[in-house]
Amino acid sequence: MRPFSIPSSARTSAQRSAHRGFALPELELRSVLRQLLIWQQRQRGRRRLAEMTPEQLRDIGLTEETAAQEIAKPFWQTDRS
Repeated sequence: MRPFSIPSSARTSAQRSAHRGFALPELELRSVLRQLLIWQQRQRGRRRLAEMTPEQLRDIGLTEETAAQEIAKPFWQTDRS
């Protein structure tokens, strides 16, 4: 007699992932890593802005005020916010 098992079509995504031995599906892990890289790049860019002189800021078309606003944003906040 064959043991009872849930048909694969009835399993949830989490159950299928657990069955394969993964805590997170590969696609979700890639998305998380991509987001972490974006946050890191954003933080580095804002740190570089903070190191610029007023003359350098003018050269790239920013005022000290707009640079200060950008620098003050947390790393997760986008440029559009």
